[in-house]
Amino acid sequence: MSLDQEKAYKLWEAMGIAGFSLDEIKTTVHSMAGPQAKPPRKKWTRDEESWRAYEGKKAARFERMAELYKAGETLEEIGKRFSLTRERVRQILSKGGVVRSDGGQAINQEIKKHLKYSLRVERATERLLQHYGCTYDEMMALNDGKSVSTRGSLAMAYRNQMHRAEYLGIEWKFTFPQWVEAWENSGKIDQRGRSADSYVMGRKGDVGPYSPDNVIFITLRQNSSDSQTKLSKDGSRKTRDELGLTPRMRQAYDLFISGATAADMAEKMGVVYGTAYGYFVACRNKHAEIVAGDPA
Repeated sequence: MSLDQEKAYKLWEAMGIAGFSLDEIKTTVHSMAGPQAKPPRKKWTRDEESWRAYEGKKAARFERMAELYKAGETLEEIGKRFSLTRERVRQILSKGGVVRSDGGQAINQEIKKHLKYSLRVERATERLLQHYGCTYDEMMALNDGKSVSTRGSLAMAYRNQMHRAEYLGIEWKFTFPQWVEAWENSGKIDQRGRSADSYVMGRKGDVGPYSPDNVIFITLRQNSSDSQTKLSKDGSRKTRDELGLTPRMRQAYDLFISGATAADMAEKMGVVYGTAYGYFVACRNKHAEIVAGDPA
């Protein structure tokens, strides 16, 4: 505590008479007085109403931050909205139980991934509807979740038979779902195969198109035997022209001679590119045989 005025003056006078310098007198007086006590800090308090309002604002801010973060905004973008650093935003969200994987870049990545998947499914569906008569989801369900190009899958077997029919000039009226349904109704779908005693899909009387109401399911041995019998009885080879070509093959050969590519054949013959390419190769080989056998 400080000295009163009278005591300070007497001390000052006595030290001055004794020969102390002014600085020494000041130091002595201050040391005797001791440090000045600071006034007690006033404690800041809120009334209950103000506290509730404050907590409400904090909760509203957190809800808004969480909403923005889960919508895909980054910590930095949210910080700019509230005039806070990204680290402070992260702390506020973390305290409220919002983790990194709940939003921000993680959500943006999920959105991009979903859009990319949706676009892929949309494009795949367009192709599948054109060539298989079904959507992407229907294909996955009927083909056991496999790709259409998976060896040994039902979709691959369907495509091979369809291409074979097109190559032989036989009309094809099956969609993939209809084809699978026909096999399932036959009860022979698990006995399909290429061995002599495995079952295949044939046409009734070996005439007409491949359609849901014109097919039978017989062994490969029986199908081959029936085809040979029919060929010997009705002279089906007479349907071939002077070059030994079926009407469908002759159409492809005429296009080949005119300079058409495999893509041109696919468009003009109404077949998929794979079938058209098979026609193109067969026509090229046939033409090479004809040229080689030409006496001129």
